[in-house]
Amino acid sequence: MDNEEQELAQMADLVHIEIGRREKRPLCNRCSRPVGVCWCSSLGCSRVETSCRVVILQHPHEEKRCLRTAPILQAGLPQGTYVEAKGKRFSFTRFPHLEEILTNENSILMYPGEKALDLESLLPVGNDQPPYNIIIIDGTWQQAKSIYHNCRHLHSLRQVKLSGKYISEYVIRTQPTEDALSTVETAAIALATLENDWSIYDTLVQPLQLLCQYQMNHGAVPHQSKEHMIVSGRYKKPLGKRTYKKLRKCGAKQDESLSDFLESLNVADGKKEESSDPAVLCNGEDANERESNNHPKNVTSVLTEQEGVPPVQEGFSSEMSDISSRSRSNDTRGSVEGSDKITAIDDIR
Repeated sequence: MDNEEQELAQMADLVHIEIGRREKRPLCNRCSRPVGVCWCSSLGCSRVETSCRVVILQHPHEEKRCLRTAPILQAGLPQGTYVEAKGKRFSFTRFPHLEEILTNENSILMYPGEKALDLESLLPVGNDQPPYNIIIIDGTWQQAKSIYHNCRHLHSLRQVKLSGKYISEYVIRTQPTEDALSTVETAAIALATLENDWSIYDTLVQPLQLLCQYQMNHGAVPHQSKEHMIVSGRYKKPLGKRTYKKLRKCGAKQDESLSDFLESLNVADGKKEESSDPAVLCNGEDANERESNNHPKNVTSVLTEQEGVPPVQEGFSSEMSDISSRSRSNDTRGSVEGSDKITAIDDIR
């Protein structure tokens, strides 16, 4: 009894102990990053000289990310050449200052649509060409696609895409494709090309390189794109037609093996439709064979059963066969029969 009373007395003393709160690290007034990992030193005190205006249409969820790259543009571009608006539907009623920008004939939208022009095909600024309004949607691939479809004013703008010869310096994030770039890289390449001054690119990308270096010094590791991991056979999740459609919509480079793979999937789908035709079902084919033909095929089965289709990489087919066989009974994501409502990636960022 005495022991219990003694323990209760000790526990009562714990109530009066003040729980110390960890003080927040001091933040930089310019980039809002902790002072210890501030990238402002790589940017310098001066701002980039440019006549074009960068307009960022930012998804609200993007503001919550601690490793955003849009603040680099805000800190590095001259006042008046950087405009940022946050939202999902950019109506002129709510954003009246965007009306002049989105209706200007010199405004371009960095968006890889089907009718998008190559950036290099545009006239550089100077002589008879006035400065451009470079509009960039800041968010994941899925968020960017949603913003584009919800804002009808963006549909009338000239769509511009990058050539795909640029490799991202944002190595601490997994990109969907090899040529997927961050917001600051897209703006830097566009400005450098249209202003014909590549020192703009070097200046704006240096803070991004320093940001990645800080993260890797504290345990982060360089990431490969999903496209690279799939082609090299290091992507461990079950694959299907839907995954490749996503990559293709995001601009994945279709080399010979990927093109053959997609063609083989189309052939498999065509055979599957023929087997469901009543005329075909009455030709005396064995029921077990019909059931086998109608069964959804995954990536490995298509690659191994279709003759003349080279494997993505030696050893990849057998490795994916083991993974697919384990996941077939529990997970239908490996099936080539997926929903037609396919959205392009995010954050595959």
